[in-house]
Amino acid sequence: MSDRTEGLYPQGEEETEALLKHTAEIKNAYLLEMLRRTVGNEHGRVVIWAILEEAGIYSLSFDPERDSNTNFREGRRSVGLALLSQLMTTNPVAYHDMQEEARARDDYFKSQAEGRVKDLVYSVT
Repeated sequence: MSDRTEGLYPQGEEETEALLKHTAEIKNAYLLEMLRRTVGNEHGRVVIWAILEEAGIYSLSFDPERDSNTNFREGRRSVGLALLSQLMTTNPVAYHDMQEEARARDDYFKSQAEGRVKDLVYSVT
């Protein structure tokens, strides 16, 4: 232990490292449980799905024009992939449910938009 860290680890450096590791494990288990609860209802699944879509997990990150765009997209995608990994660890069935619900929502929104477009066209003529 160096002079700078002396006194920061009253129980010893090894014990402190073990405590930090155990604390991180407890925190991770807590977050996974909160994710499990979040995707346990439709409202939570809608929000998680929106985050995954925004993260662009199934989109290309590469921008041949600008490396900075590629780096930004890869960072965003990395966060989305981490969330997806946690979701698959917690409740893989929820991901399938989210896909089906998103497909149904998209169909509903499309039908609503088509109806409004038709109304606009008929009102103009």
